[in-house]
Amino acid sequence: MGIKEKASKAVEGIRKEADVVKGRESKDKVYSTTRKFDDVDAAIFEFGRSRERLLNVNGWSKIPGIANATFELFSADGERLDKYQVENGDFIKIDLPGPLPHYWVEVIDIADGKDKSQFTVKPSHNPTEGKDRNVTDHFFRSQARSTFLVERNGGEITAMEIGENEAINNQDAEAGDKSVINTLVSEGGWAGFQRYQWKNLTDYLVGIRSPK
Repeated sequence: MGIKEKASKAVEGIRKEADVVKGRESKDKVYSTTRKFDDVDAAIFEFGRSRERLLNVNGWSKIPGIANATFELFSADGERLDKYQVENGDFIKIDLPGPLPHYWVEVIDIADGKDKSQFTVKPSHNPTEGKDRNVTDHFFRSQARSTFLVERNGGEITAMEIGENEAINNQDAEAGDKSVINTLVSEGGWAGFQRYQWKNLTDYLVGIRSPK
């Protein structure tokens, strides 16, 4: 690649990042952990435990780490749900560590099979408040998707967090009064914390990390 081509690519990258900050562009990100076992039977047994860890979202708050987020399940009516398995239509309150706002996602799809289990969430309104439901109480816009999954292939188990269409929620009425803070969290605090948080989670889901 010549100097002109490299310069052109660099300029293109800068322009795209500028559009990301303005909420006009989105990013896709994937975090994963794979754990290998000595035999298939051991992997089959451990997959059952990985599935339980995945679906017990309330248990994610017990993942060890200096700066782990807190996860809590809620109903569409804003009631705290003390249960061990997430369901379609549930809401998840996410409290990031430090002096940051909490954020909300809604579970929109679950696929639970013999060797693969997953669920997908999208940024949502706050179900505990009677505010405008068109306001997305999250630093990403409502088009973003996050899929959490565990899968067994032979003697291996893989856990993943797949983020798609992650556009900053700082445009129009969707951001409500959080346009500035959403930009700061997405490009600042969350950008640096994201890798740590989701790697902690994927390690936990495959059994590398134990709960507190």
